[in-house]
Amino acid sequence: MAQGLVTSIGFRHLTGEKRVAAIWRHALWTGPGNLLLVAGFYQIYKFKESNFLGHFDTLHSWMGLGTLVLSLGSQLGGAISFRK
Repeated sequence: MAQGLVTSIGFRHLTGEKRVAAIWRHALWTGPGNLLLVAGFYQIYKFKESNFLGHFDTLHSWMGLGTLVLSLGSQLGGAISFRK
């Protein structure tokens, strides 16, 4: 995620179609990663649900939830702040 932030900061000097192409390329790489993150989180949640295990009992689980929220939030923030 930090590499994505550094890369997106590098887009600031680009203008016009080069900038738009760079942003779309960045989105095409981060989008599937976030989809896999959500799919993995869903699978873990369903596994715990089907085996009657507790949710969010460990620091590891809370860190995973935090990663999910921050990753999706950064994707949403990038989409909202997108300008050509």
